[in-house]
Amino acid sequence: MGSRRGEGRQEEVRSMTTPSSLSLDQALEQLRSGEKGAAVAILRRIAHQEPGNVRALLWLGGLTPDLEEGIAALGQVLRLDPGNEAARKGLADLRSRQEAQPPPPAEEIITGEKILALAGRVIWTFKDLNRPLGKLVAEGTVTAKDLNWAVRRAYDPTIKWAAAVQIKGNDVRGISLPLRQAREVTWPFKDLNRPIGELLDEAIISLHDLAYAVANARDADVRDASAVMGVEIIRRDGTPPEGVEARKAPPVVEQAEKPSASAAPPAVEPDSGPPAGRLRVIPGSTYLVEQAERKARQRTMLGWGLVGMAFVATVSGLTPLILRMLGVAELGFGWTVAGLGLMGLAWYFLPQLNDLLSEQRNFVAGRKGEDRAARLFYRHLDERWVLFRNVDLPDNRGDIDGVLAGPRGVFALEVKAYTGYNRNIGFKWQRRVYGFWRKLDRNPSRQAKQNAARLAEFLKHRDVDVWVEPRIVWAGSGKLWLERPAVRVWQLKDTAYILEDIEKGKLVLPETVAEIEEALAR
Repeated sequence: MGSRRGEGRQEEVRSMTTPSSLSLDQALEQLRSGEKGAAVAILRRIAHQEPGNVRALLWLGGLTPDLEEGIAALGQVLRLDPGNEAARKGLADLRSRQEAQPPPPAEEIITGEKILALAGRVIWTFKDLNRPLGKLVAEGTVTAKDLNWAVRRAYDPTIKWAAAVQIKGNDVRGISLPLRQAREVTWPFKDLNRPIGELLDEAIISLHDLAYAVANARDADVRDASAVMGVEIIRRDGTPPEGVEARKAPPVVEQAEKPSASAAPPAVEPDSGPPAGRLRVIPGSTYLVEQAERKARQRTMLGWGLVGMAFVATVSGLTPLILRMLGVAELGFGWTVAGLGLMGLAWYFLPQLNDLLSEQRNFVAGRKGEDRAARLFYRHLDERWVLFRNVDLPDNRGDIDGVLAGPRGVFALEVKAYTGYNRNIGFKWQRRVYGFWRKLDRNPSRQAKQNAARLAEFLKHRDVDVWVEPRIVWAGSGKLWLERPAVRVWQLKDTAYILEDIEKGKLVLPETVAEIEEALAR
């Protein structure tokens, strides 16, 4: 009977560990990728939803930097499975470390005065003012209109957050909130409905989002928590907090003996790093490429045809005039008019010829630029990433030059390979022509934003709800000056910035990347 009871207990433990196997796999995948904070956040959700999941509780007890949380998780394991030796040894280890620690300092209360003081010290870089925002607001140099513009359009999230705090100064002044309590406030936007702290840990939201919430949230708790968490992020130089406590404990499962196969998590190499494979490149449809090349050949043929017509028209137009001037032949007035008309026709064709040749050069340069971008991504990104080239969506509004998807975001790429001198100020794009700055016919920022919105809508209709970031890839030989760009620009010569920007992207689970690949491959 005792043997059967033991077997029944093992079956009970197995049944309790089964339902969230997929979520646990997600947590372990994040751990293998070096994303410990994201792994802990997933394990917390499993433990909350399924308090009987022994494997998830074991992993949470070993990975969480919060000693109290680890002790509670391993204590729950022992209540479910009193014979679990790994949990017993791990619990003893955590308690001994807890006793050896000095008393924790009193938790800091973030007040409205602290928030306003920090926001006031942020340097306002627009209009070459480069002075603390608080002083500029006090003297009236920066107005409410300027602050509202910064909340909507500022590229720097710190300035955006500081502007939002200044706008809501009267509401912010009354804040008095512990950091831990701010982390636990539920984020209501985009139907996420999860604690702000967890979303920051997983890089699903950022300081940009907190600034939006400070300025626009109707719920005072959300507004106040966003202001408080903004203080914490800025203090840590833009890095979202991993937790309230700075204490870090190594995973219990590494120090304790291996538990039984029914309850123990699989072995994981904590420092295994990212996979060693290469980025996968999926080319666009052969039809699109062939169609583009056919149009290029047509432009070339039409261009040479216009050259021939212009030459014939010029010769035909000049011949009557030359003969008349030399006195070789006396042609009627009608011939002179006809000659002038043919010369006018030639001059009419010349600008169109220039446009055709320019369009052809841009096509060739664009293809080369896309190839250069693909080579850069291939050299620096691993097998968790996939690059789709020349993506044609069903809305028939033109193809997207590239879609880059991986663990740190989904990016809609607008590749530009312009020559000459160009500049991008906010949302405005200009090219220098004969010493004057002239607006580009097609705005790359608008194209990138529209393509990102199109892609997000396309994926949403296929049940893939993911945020798509617009990016402009500058792959040409031309010079480019940037000033507060509305859409971030990846210049291929600045590889470090591109990789840094990618690493700061929003977390995307491997299953979501696979769903995106399936949707775009149809």
